[in-house]
Amino acid sequence: MRDRSKQIFSIILTIALILGGLFVISLIVPPHGKSHRNPIFGALVGLILIGIYQNYVHSDWIYNARLLLNAVAYGLGMMLWAIPEMITSGPDTRFIRILLLYALMGFLFGLFIGIYQFFTNLYRKKRTSFQGNQEPLVSSSAHVIYSGGTVSDKGRAILLSDRLIFLTPDSKTQTVLFKEIKEIEIGITLGFPNKLILILEETESLALSISMPNYWKNKIKQLSHQTEQQNNAD
Repeated sequence: MRDRSKQIFSIILTIALILGGLFVISLIVPPHGKSHRNPIFGALVGLILIGIYQNYVHSDWIYNARLLLNAVAYGLGMMLWAIPEMITSGPDTRFIRILLLYALMGFLFGLFIGIYQFFTNLYRKKRTSFQGNQEPLVSSSAHVIYSGGTVSDKGRAILLSDRLIFLTPDSKTQTVLFKEIKEIEIGITLGFPNKLILILEETESLALSISMPNYWKNKIKQLSHQTEQQNNAD
């Protein structure tokens, strides 16, 4: 178990390292020699774009392609931030080429992060294999945040047709049936939704730190409705 303050510190440190890395990249290979601000602020615009689409777009293909879409968002963020400065700096025949270089820099940066997350998720999946009869509909790396402020070991959340399962390599499997869920809320950290909070009957709430929690919320509600209709039909 880790204290919640350590988790917040880890998030802040990660963001600082990302911005620091972008600044170093801009010093070594800037698209042009006038400014080193664009990669840093462009990455922030990319993060905002990621937060917007992950918060408001909930389709299955968006969720499955989120790592690649994040890279596209970083590329767009770099390009969008560079446009006003390019306009104010006056006419330049290299305008399009410079914008494309910024977009490429952001995309490659996001792609590197996406590849890292992909292999991290793959490693976690191998350590938390699921032996149930049903085929998981959705799965993602996650960890549980308890009401006391501590968090579980890193594991994997799995969504089945009638329940949500949380697996860790060394701890007991946790299962939540949809019929036990009274309400679902979304937790936000530093302005970004990153927690799926399940309000359960006669027990403490269960908070999962997970990617695109709004997608999980909508998916659980959809599956719960389908399960209820099937039970009524039977």
